[in-house]
Amino acid sequence: MKELILISGSGRSGSTIIDLLVAQIDGVFSVGEIMYIWDRGLRDGWKCSCGELVSECNVWREILFDAYGDKYLDRSFVDKVIQLRSRATSVRSLFGGIVSSEVKKCRKEYREIMQRLYSSVYKITRCKVIIDSSKEPGNAFLLKSFSDFNVHVVHLVRSPFGVAYSWTKDVKNKALEEKSLPTEGVFFSSLEWLVVNSILLAKSKRLSSKLVEYESFAHNPKKSIQYLISSVDPIRCSSLQFIQKNDVSIKTKIHSVSGNPCRFEVKNTITIKADDKWKRELPLTSKLIVGITSFPFLLFKSVFKKINERI
Repeated sequence: MKELILISGSGRSGSTIIDLLVAQIDGVFSVGEIMYIWDRGLRDGWKCSCGELVSECNVWREILFDAYGDKYLDRSFVDKVIQLRSRATSVRSLFGGIVSSEVKKCRKEYREIMQRLYSSVYKITRCKVIIDSSKEPGNAFLLKSFSDFNVHVVHLVRSPFGVAYSWTKDVKNKALEEKSLPTEGVFFSSLEWLVVNSILLAKSKRLSSKLVEYESFAHNPKKSIQYLISSVDPIRCSSLQFIQKNDVSIKTKIHSVSGNPCRFEVKNTITIKADDKWKRELPLTSKLIVGITSFPFLLFKSVFKKINERI
């Protein structure tokens, strides 16, 4: 079986930096948020973290050609996959209900397309493990149905205050020149945080997911990464010598197709630290909105952890 680590959670939760760290382990290849390779990478002209356009990156050109031949160059094929993704990864049916035959057909076709892509990543890069930080809950359920992959789902949770604050900041998108990442108001970002994390926690047994809190990772990166990889046989005994307390040596150049701008990081050493600027800079009214909106999940998570401790 091929090995795949999938980081799931809400946006701005720190998945890209964890992805970058795991990719420093020998035999691991990072694809970033690969589910967006079709629109961001091939349609909209985003850059791979190597600095080349995804469509011109030698690694991705070889992977895509191995998976689809010249078909990936066809705009109609790309548009079709984007439409299939929208239908196949919808979270509407995750809690039961009738799924139409059309949606089932979309899921089957999209699953086959994506499984070919992951298999080609495995083949061309000759890696032992793929790490994917696509995050979307619907994507996690789809990947768990892959027939020849052992998928390890990591549920990454960051403080809702930190997430909401991050969504308000103007961050330059290095993948697109002169453009910024999208911003969002605190209510809608907190509501998304609530919905996404509640779905993942409620379905944790079905996904066999591991819960990782970003703040715990920032406090002790090595311990969190060891926990994250502990069930991934090819790398579970990795020494992680590149992590010294909160300082991490970055030596492996990754080919991430989408994610936070830190994926372009070229420094020899980076320092992991919790971003707690929200404590000083997030207005009181915003803090109240975030606190009220996110409270149901925080309560749910607390009860969930206590129940698991008793089992």
